[in-house]
Amino acid sequence: VEMALQLLETQRPFRKSRTLVEAHLGKHGTQRSKAINELFEAYGIPRICENVERKLKRKRLLREIEILVERRHAIAHDGDLDSHGKLADLKGTWVRNRILDLQKLVTTADEILQNQLS
Repeated sequence: VEMALQLLETQRPFRKSRTLVEAHLGKHGTQRSKAINELFEAYGIPRICENVERKLKRKRLLREIEILVERRHAIAHDGDLDSHGKLADLKGTWVRNRILDLQKLVTTADEILQNQLS
């Protein structure tokens, strides 16, 4: 309530509220299955990531994508260097397979959402 009253006192309350939401979401990562599940639970769709795994009959799908995200972080934040300062090895087939896994996750999640919302 206090925040709402403060917004009313500002010249541009909609801009201020948008800035606050963007700042919160900017810190709230949605690259982990737990965060994705929490996001969709707010819309009444529980455990969407596990449902995707079950529908695809892939018990390690979420872990494979988590490994991809961890590798992306290593590339973006550490320059993809190993503990000795050398460039880490990256196989094209590994990347391709993880990207295909990610595509399957997104496509299947979309199917589940369409079924839930229809």
